[in-house]
This record gives sequence, C-alpha cells and structure tokens, in this order.
Amino acid sequence: MSTTDHTRQPAIRRWALWSAPPAARAFTLTVDLAALVLGGTTVALRTWWPGVALVVPLLVCAAIAIEGARRVERERRLSGSLHKDLQAAWSLCAALILPPGVAVLAVVAMSVYWRLRASRCRPFAWVFSGSMTVLAVLSSGAVFRLTGDALPDRVPHGLAVVVAVLAAALTYEAVDVLLCGILIVLLAPGATRAESFGDRTTVAVDAAALTFGGLVSIVALYEPWAMLLAVPAVVLLQRVLLVDQLTDEARTDAKTGLAVAGWWHQRASAELDRARARHTTFAVLVADLDHFKQINDAYGHLVGDEALRAVATAVASGVRGKDLAGRFGGEEFVLALPDTDADRAAMIADRLRERVAELRVPSRRDLPGAAPVRGLTVSIGVALYPDHADTLDSLLRVADTALYSAKAAGRNRIAVAGSPAAADSEAS
Repeated sequence: MSTTDHTRQPAIRRWALWSAPPAARAFTLTVDLAALVLGGTTVALRTWWPGVALVVPLLVCAAIAIEGARRVERERRLSGSLHKDLQAAWSLCAALILPPGVAVLAVVAMSVYWRLRASRCRPFAWVFSGSMTVLAVLSSGAVFRLTGDALPDRVPHGLAVVVAVLAAALTYEAVDVLLCGILIVLLAPGATRAESFGDRTTVAVDAAALTFGGLVSIVALYEPWAMLLAVPAVVLLQRVLLVDQLTDEARTDAKTGLAVAGWWHQRASAELDRARARHTTFAVLVADLDHFKQINDAYGHLVGDEALRAVATAVASGVRGKDLAGRFGGEEFVLALPDTDADRAAMIADRLRERVAELRVPSRRDLPGAAPVRGLTVSIGVALYPDHADTLDSLLRVADTALYSAKAAGRNRIAVAGSPAAADSEAS
C-alpha cells in the first residue's frame, strides 16, 4: 500500500489496536461492545428523568476539576510517564447519586471533556478506558442499590449508607483493575503482576479517588452544590500525586527503569541494617557487560541502549520482590539480596548470566528481517555480609574486585569473593 493510500484510510483504521495481538484486540472490542450495549440499553429505558437536577452540579464540579488538573496532565506528558488521574471520584459519584441512564450519559460527557481538555492518550485506549468506566459505573451503582436494599432495617441508616458506598467503591475498583489488568497481560505477556494490576501506590491512589467519590456522593444527596467544596481538595491531591511521581522518576534510571545509584545505595543500606539487626545474611552482586563498547561501535548507541534495557529487564525479572536492582552507570548493574547465603547468591548470579547470554536484541526495528544482536555476556562478582565485609561500601568494593576476577578468568562467568576461582584470578 502506498503512503497516499495509507493516509486515505479512515482514522479509526490507523489505530494501534489493529496491530495488537489477536487476543488483546478481541478482548478490547468485547469490552467496548459490552459497554455500548449495556450503556445504550440503560439510557434507552428512559426511566432516569428524576436525576437530571443532580447531574448539572456534578458535571460542573468535574469540569472545574479537569481544568485544574490540565497543568498536571501536561507536565505528566512532558515527562513521558504514566500518571493515575482522579476522575474515578466523579464517576463513582455519578454511579451513586444518579439513576443509571443519567450516570452513563454523565460519565461519557466527563470522558469526552477530559479527552478534549487534558488527555492525549491513543484513541483506542481512550475508548477502552471510557468503556471500562461505563461498566464500572453500572456495576457499582447496581451494587450500591442492592446492598442498601439487602441490609436489615435494624442497621442505622447512616451506617447502611456507608456500607453500601464501600461495597460500590470496591466493585468499581475491581471492575476497573480487572479489565485493565487483563488487557495489559494480553498486550504484554511478560508483564509483572504489579505492572498489570497495579502496585501499592496505584491502589492507594485509587482508594483516595474512590474515597473522595463516596464522600462527595453523601454530601450531594443532601445538598448537590456542596460538591464544589470537594473540588479544591481533588485538584490539590492531583498535584501532590505529580510530586510523588516526579520523586519516583528521580529515583529511577530513565534508560533501564532500575534504581539510580544514589537511591539504590540508600535502600540497600537500610536492608543491610535490617540484616545486621536480625543477624541474617545479605549479598551484593555487581555485574558488568562484557565488551559492551563493541556493541555500540558495531550497531550504534541506539541499539546499545536497547541492549541495556534488555539486560535490565533480565535483571529485574530474575530476582525476588524484596531484592533491589540498580544501575551504577554505563553498563554496570548492581543487586542487593537480603536473606541470601553464598550458595543462593551464586545460583542467582549464574541464572542472571544465563539469561543475558540468551538475549536477542533487535538491531533494526525498521527492518523486521534484520538479524538481532546476539552474544551478549556478563561477568558478575558476589560479596556477602557478614562473611566478606560489614558495610555496604565495603561489600561493593569486594564484589567489584570479584567482578574483575571473573573478567580476568575469561569473562561470561561469576566469581564469589573468597572462592578458589576468584583467588586464582586475582593471583594471576
């Protein structure tokens, strides 16, 4: 197809959705269709006119909050990172205080306004996000009403409302996390659980948004325009989240996604202090890619960066959740392994060495048939507390010495400080 033919395609035909794996594409279209059918049917029932009076203050509050978050969203885009917004607060509020038909129309209006004023995500991702919101709103609204009806009369009215709101918020979160997580798994089968379904920070942000939504809903049931009082708090929280996000970015190496040297050293020192207090073992691994300059010289620095990212992924995926992986600059990586003895540290190091040796890094992404970069190898030095040193800096020096012993012995190998192989290499 020529370039001219391509540009004549309808915009929807150029969405990235059509190049996604078949399972991800089918799941996305199923969720979109379910939202369209259920949402459209709910609106078509036309049993929702009594809720129209509440929708105006809700939409006004949501619009003001979106305008207040525009600068935050712009800075997020400039940083190129992901950011969790707080629109769920207003969506949950719509689910709780509005009849289902009005709630669907309200969240669609909020989604469109957010897209026009603040968001710049890919169209298919925006449609999928809107579909998830519609399904979450319908589900949480139904749970809110069913829970309220199911509670016995002896439960105080105020407590019954709180229980129903909590049940609705949990339902909203479950639908949102499950649908989004499944799509991520289908798009990136190697994604971790935290990457797919969210880590503690994501859960905390969701909890904050839904808590606001629940509180605003209760206020709105008594005085709709009192919702305006919640707008400054939501906007302020959105800005606080950006500060936290930028702090995380400052601690993360942009090229590899691993901890930067200073942040890794701080966290590893804390883990070593715990090991010292609990009288447990602690291992440090220092890894360095062999002959990495040859990769840059032969393929260019862009491919070299791809190789570093591939190695970083191998490092991060080969350790436990409590282990700490970082980049010390150049092609050197470092690992802190709490509760790890010499045998386990050597096993982890050798497994990492094998993972790197198996890597195949694309050499030309614009040429699908281009041969990948092969033959990456890594040398690794291992040091342990309390066997070899009792401070983090000393452990790093010992591990670094063992690393150079591994390189002197031929590269593509590991060396544990104090082992015969390391001692022989140092002597030679």
